[in-house]
Amino acid sequence: MSDTHRNSRQFRDRQALSASNLQQRKSLLDRQALTRTRLMVIWGGLALGALGLVARLVWLQVIDAPNLQQLARAQQSRIERPFVPRRSIVDRTGDQLAIDRPSYTL
Repeated sequence: MSDTHRNSRQFRDRQALSASNLQQRKSLLDRQALTRTRLMVIWGGLALGALGLVARLVWLQVIDAPNLQQLARAQQSRIERPFVPRRSIVDRTGDQLAIDRPSYTL
């Protein structure tokens, strides 16, 4: 084999390898770009979710706080009725059988 023939064969082989290698590199770069895009979409979604949570916390703690405090006070306070004595229990002739009177215990 002559040197020119061998060199031309090597040149063709290198071209084939470099074309194949170029295709592989391009495929790898496409996959990396797709992975990067997916990752950015996921991070963007997480950031939007976190921003939504922070906005809701600000709304509850700052803007809607007076209304929520009023609701909490209304829920926690209780109206107590003053002591109202019961009526006496009487028989048919009007004699008292039982009366209601306060008693204190320790």
